[in-house]
Formats: sequence, structure tokens, C-alpha cells
Amino acid sequence: LVCSLYEAFVFNEVRKTMANEGRLAEYFTWRTRDKAEVDLVLTSGSVVLPIEIKWSKKISGRDVRGLHSFLEDYPEAKKGYVIYPGEEILKISERVWAVPDAWLLGLPG
Repeated sequence: LVCSLYEAFVFNEVRKTMANEGRLAEYFTWRTRDKAEVDLVLTSGSVVLPIEIKWSKKISGRDVRGLHSFLEDYPEAKKGYVIYPGEEILKISERVWAVPDAWLLGLPG
């Protein structure tokens, strides 16, 4: 339940931030038949931004499988991001970064 609430909170904060900045984007969730998934994909013009939302302070390779799958299928998406309640920006792989929710949402760290 906490994970679902956290995902909904981050999703709504991203949408609110985009709206407040006057940025138009489409939002959707991506899933494959093989059950790879990305919690939130933002598209605006030619920009495609996949975001995974994790309620964990430690990010594992398993947590980013869906992002890697998405990036493979959609080369126009240059990078993918994990939003998590940690304290550091982490480079997970060449194209995937973990970003603390506080940093993304402009909250005091």
C-alpha cells in the first residue's frame, strides 16, 4: 500500500510541476507482454522520458530492468530515471540515473 501511495504522490507531483511550469506533456504507463514495465513515461514533442518510481532507499539492478527494456525499444529516449526516497543522485548505468525525490520535487534535503 505504501508503495502505491508513494507512486501516486510522485506521479501527481510531476504532473503538478509540469503544469505549473506551463509544460505540456502526455503521461502513460508502459508494460510489455513479458511484464517489463515503467511507471511513468512523459512525452512532449520529440522528448520521451521514462521514469520508474521506487519506494526504497537502495536501488538494485532488478529495479531498473523495465527502464533498460524501454530504452532498448525506444532509442529516442536518451535516458531513464528512477525517483526514490534516497539522498544521492546515482548513476545506475550509462543511460539510467536514480534521483532523490526531494531533489526532483524541490524539497529541502
